[in-house]
Amino acid sequence: MIENQFIQIFIVGLAILIGAVIINVIANYLNITTWYSFLLNMKDAGFLNSIKSEGFNLIWLFVIYPLLLGLIGYYTTNLFS
Repeated sequence: MIENQFIQIFIVGLAILIGAVIINVIANYLNITTWYSFLLNMKDAGFLNSIKSEGFNLIWLFVIYPLLLGLIGYYTTNLFS
């Protein structure tokens, strides 16, 4: 039982990781800010200036991106039901 749960957790985590990589590749292709570029910009320009200059990218980073990763986790978990 514990081994089965470990395998399920591992598979869900792996699916989220692979999904994040794919989503980041697509975001880079579409010139949408990723967490890496946002944090670099924040380091250079400061937190408030980064937030002011991002616009849609903030919606992407704080709403759409987590939602997509959550959906990947949710649907991967449902595969085991």
